[in-house]
Amino acid sequence: MIIKKFASLIILFAAVAIVAAQDATSQSATAQPSPTSAQDAEEKAKLEKRAVALLEQVITDSQGLRLPENKIRVQIAAGDMLWAKNPARARGLLTDAGAMLGQMMLEVDRTALSLDQRIIEWRVSRCDTRHLHYANDQT
Repeated sequence: MIIKKFASLIILFAAVAIVAAQDATSQSATAQPSPTSAQDAEEKAKLEKRAVALLEQVITDSQGLRLPENKIRVQIAAGDMLWAKNPARARGLLTDAGAMLGQMMLEVDRTALSLDQRIIEWRVSRCDTRHLHYANDQT
């Protein structure tokens, strides 16, 4: 299951690389007038649209990953790839990744007071809570 999802991510990276390579070759070819430049632009637009659709599918499939680190990694990579085409969607993905990262970390802020209520000690603890689970049974 995970291998299938990562295989689709690799296919997406390959598609983006092909689009980028075609963009580089089209830039060198623009110096020479081409009768099919409109056709090439249309084909490039189709490829980009398919790449974005595949990226959206990878994002959707990544929600089934069990480890939050993997979800975060996919969302950050997808946000980076989408930034040029759809900044609002990319910003949402990066915000969600940051929120998931924040959920994995717990910060405990404590102060110790003296008898006359002066702060004499301040402790800040940061805990990795990825492998902790809270259960509350009210029977």
